[in-house]
Amino acid sequence: MTADREPQGSPVTAVRRTSRGPSAGLALIVVVAAVTLAIAIAVLSGTAPLPAPPPIAVASTAPSAAPAPLRTTQPTASPQVANTILVLRGEADPAGALLALTGCPTGTRSIGYPLTPGIKGSDVDAVAAAAGRNTGWLFVPPGIQASSRVWLGQDLVELGRAVGQPVVAASRTGEVWLGGRSGATRWVPVATPLGRTAWVMATEEFAATGSCGPWPVPTLIDGQRSVTCADLGAPACLEALARVRSDIPGFEYAGGDVAVTVARCAQRALGCTDPPVVAIATPAGWPSTTAELRAATRAPASRTFALTDQNLLPDSPLDVLARAALPLPAAIASPATNACTETIEGMLLGSPWDPRVAWVQAQEVVWPQGTSAWFVPDIVVEVIGKTDGTTAHEFDHVQLTGRRGADGRFDACTMTLGSASAQTSSGVGEVPAVTPGPPAGRGTGS
Repeated sequence: MTADREPQGSPVTAVRRTSRGPSAGLALIVVVAAVTLAIAIAVLSGTAPLPAPPPIAVASTAPSAAPAPLRTTQPTASPQVANTILVLRGEADPAGALLALTGCPTGTRSIGYPLTPGIKGSDVDAVAAAAGRNTGWLFVPPGIQASSRVWLGQDLVELGRAVGQPVVAASRTGEVWLGGRSGATRWVPVATPLGRTAWVMATEEFAATGSCGPWPVPTLIDGQRSVTCADLGAPACLEALARVRSDIPGFEYAGGDVAVTVARCAQRALGCTDPPVVAIATPAGWPSTTAELRAATRAPASRTFALTDQNLLPDSPLDVLARAALPLPAAIASPATNACTETIEGMLLGSPWDPRVAWVQAQEVVWPQGTSAWFVPDIVVEVIGKTDGTTAHEFDHVQLTGRRGADGRFDACTMTLGSASAQTSSGVGEVPAVTPGPPAGRGTGS
């Protein structure tokens, strides 16, 4: 295994050799011949030797003009964005959504087998450790030429920027495609034992064909790092964003992110047949509290956006605001009354592109029906009970009641917050021991 110290460029762009000009050896021969000829002429003519050429001056930088040392922390000013990544969330057919953006009547879709090289997460960890890097490009075996180029990171926006594709489309089942004017490719995540995520390009792609229309996505959208659209087509989403900026000057943060979505109705029986459009702006980096958000809502009967209290946002815009992730493993139906007889306690951990998504210590969990999880950027898990709900953040100690299944996963019925000082029978990375559940927690369901 070899670590690529600083790979550059896009793995989907052909590398073309360029001319390097005349060789250094030829240039040296020419210079030596010229100097020899000049000396010979001077000697034969009997005149004084020609004065020596002036020495080559090497400019030195004054201490006051020396470049500043590299920053070890992020600057406080908003970063300047050269291009914007458009993210389409919740697409039933991500490849089809990208094809529609090209404006081409047809596309040729192909797939090869195997879909991806058999990269192991442990090999990714080893190469990343050797390179001293937790993000960026790496060469990891196996591959056609002994290794494959993978990108380390969990944010789809940064993945799109690294690959050099302006649009990312993700389905609700975790399928991810990156594309542009002429086509798209599928990218597949590889979770590692140490919590990294490596993205590898699959052998599935499509190329747009026919007479294509104009590309509808601007290269730079209002100086934003990304614009996320959900439950809205890209043209309608971008039109809504333009209207927000017109109605509310200064709504977005420079170098930040914007999400535009339709606030889904919880109960259509209450007359919510035409849900409002919601726009959310966040500053550079991921927000840690809702106080950093700016929200605007367009009522169904109006075309004008108005500022909204960010604390009153429904769950669906928060789903779009959080980082895209694989679906949370959750029960399809409520558990049987005798299914909540055991208890585990440990630290809540999670990763958006790990198949486990959220787990306790190293115990994989099937969460109760209706559980929600967000990555903003760390995981937040909310379990709604019959009378009240419990919300836990990454590294919180939680107690789950349920039963360990035959597949090794723990089928949870309820979640409560545990004590940070609670003594667990295992450390991080180990499966917590199962103990008999408390009588009050048995048969409660979710």
